[in-house]
Order: sequence, then structure tokens, then C-alpha cells
Amino acid sequence: MTRILVIDDDGHMRLACRRVLTRAGWDVVCAETGDEGVDLLKRGDAAVDAVLLDRLMPGRMTSLEVLGQIRKLAPGLPVILMTGSATEETAAEFARAGARGCLAKPFTPGELRETIGRVLGGQSPLSPSGDNRPNPPETISEGDSGDCPHDPEVD
Repeated sequence: MTRILVIDDDGHMRLACRRVLTRAGWDVVCAETGDEGVDLLKRGDAAVDAVLLDRLMPGRMTSLEVLGQIRKLAPGLPVILMTGSATEETAAEFARAGARGCLAKPFTPGELRETIGRVLGGQSPLSPSGDNRPNPPETISEGDSGDCPHDPEVD
């Protein structure tokens, strides 16, 4: 199964991305900081096929440094930048550093699924018609809920 790593300090954002992507059929693992995400990749605990990376996070590494570490560990791993302050300059800077896409917050569940599918070469894990659960929120944005907890809805 295709696995996505979501690296974002906002618990609401991690949970929302996890719900949308899991409902679409992808497996998701979350990290709160860039350090934690890089450590997951180094240890091999989470073999992933793509990374969603928040632009602004606490920790000892900036998102550009996290992207650089990911490039060293897994040169071909697609990384998508998520940012609340998307500009052409920011997108270009991250593209030069190796990011394969940029999602401007807030984004819709459809935009998230489409972007992931595009960077994975058109992979679509499940037909949307197979999901009869309630639709996720109209847009995915930062919030103040807890961590990326166990979510029985996605099991």
C-alpha cells in the first residue's frame, strides 16, 4: 500500500490530511516536526512513497533543511510543500530544492488527493464511490486540535 508521510506541527492539519488520504485509500504516518520526520525516514520505520511538508515548523531544522535531508536519504522521494503563504517565489525556491509540488493552505480534500496522485504518477488508491462515509470538511486548514491520534473512523 502506498504510504504518505505528513510533517506538520499543527495537529488539526495532520489529522485532517490523515483522514482525507486514508479515506482515499492511502496509508498515512504523521510527524510533528521536521526532525521527527527525518528520524522516521532514517530509521526506516516508515517506508513512504511521498511526503507532505509544512513550510513553517518549530524544531531545529527549517523546512528547506528538512527537504535537503530527505533529498540525501531518498533522492527520488516526492515532497509536496504545504504553506499558508504561497507565493511564486516560495514555490520556485522549494522547487529548486527538490519539492515536486506546493499546496496553498487552506486547500480542499480534492486538491490534496489530486496533488498526491499527480506526484505519484497518477496513482489512485481507491475509487471514490467506494467511500460512503461523510465527506471531510470543505477545506483543510490549520486549527488547534490535538495530535494525529488513533482515529477509529479510518481503521
